[in-house]
Amino acid sequence: MNRRSKYGTKSHSLNEITLVLIANPSIADLDGDGTLDILQGTAGGDALLAFATGGKRHDFEHHMAVWNTKTGAFLPGFPRNIEDWQFFLNPIAADIDGDGREEVISGSAGYFVHAWNADGVEAKGFPKFTGGWVATSPALGDFDGDGKLEIAVDTRAGWLYAWKTEASTKTKVGWASFHHDNRNTGNYEEAVGIGVKDLGSSGCSMNPAAPSLGGALALLAAALYLVARRLRRR
Repeated sequence: MNRRSKYGTKSHSLNEITLVLIANPSIADLDGDGTLDILQGTAGGDALLAFATGGKRHDFEHHMAVWNTKTGAFLPGFPRNIEDWQFFLNPIAADIDGDGREEVISGSAGYFVHAWNADGVEAKGFPKFTGGWVATSPALGDFDGDGKLEIAVDTRAGWLYAWKTEASTKTKVGWASFHHDNRNTGNYEEAVGIGVKDLGSSGCSMNPAAPSLGGALALLAAALYLVARRLRRR
């Protein structure tokens, strides 16, 4: 069986197989057929050669893979090549261009955040460039209260980026952030927490300005540390 018969018909990946490496999966109905799809950061099979050569350089592809859970087949546009590692993060999914179909949204160590539909086509305005290694999952929310979604992501170096979209907060959102929702349940049926309703979700509102208890304690600890340092210098 050749690569083209295994991968989606619109995939541009060349490595013969794709392997799950380090990244976490998400689920969403990317092609709108009523069946959930698995979204997973993967790597081309040539990664095995890279690890087996004892440190000798061997190039391999990094992939974003999406499978239909009913047929087990790749969606037409997948796997897609992505620039670099997708350490520990999971992709998110939402209809951010208003065409009625969700996009899979993910960044990588290659500095870009992508948004691909089921055919592997990027949403208008994507990819987004961060200039740094993206080591976290993107997150969706209406940060400025204008009724439209924004996408936020931070980099390994500590820079936080946020971009406006034209998508309404009522758009379809299958997976909104790391482990799906505000409580990180990883449960597709849980409300995503941005004021929208999705399959099985009841919907709820989110106040992005409200700090968590853990965040407040972390800020207090940082403040006490700075005070202690100043006192020691006197």
